[in-house]
Amino acid sequence: MNPAMPWSPSLDITFEDLTQHDHAWIRASVYAFIPEDYEDESPLLVVTFHHNGVVYKYRTLGIDPGNIRYGEWNNISMDYLTPEVRVPADNLKVYVWHRGKSGVFIDDLKVDAWEPVK
Repeated sequence: MNPAMPWSPSLDITFEDLTQHDHAWIRASVYAFIPEDYEDESPLLVVTFHHNGVVYKYRTLGIDPGNIRYGEWNNISMDYLTPEVRVPADNLKVYVWHRGKSGVFIDDLKVDAWEPVK
């Protein structure tokens, strides 16, 4: 990723395809390779819901600057409780937003979901 490509392709799923319950817990994660000479802000993992193209419950998480391992793959992982959706067709989007001017690499963007037990 670089300034010409600041957003990764997204994982996009409707709430009704994610769960038949009233909520679910999501764990979104991605690996980001941060080069040795990198000095910009870390990429952000973004998790959000959309209703008719409008964003709600927007959350981001980057790598803690004190814990970045330069020249290595860094894991970014976030837990996210789905909101009370407006309609079952509302969609979850998970992607990476790279705000830096230097390039980084990402790999293994994924979403795991846990549903309540009844």
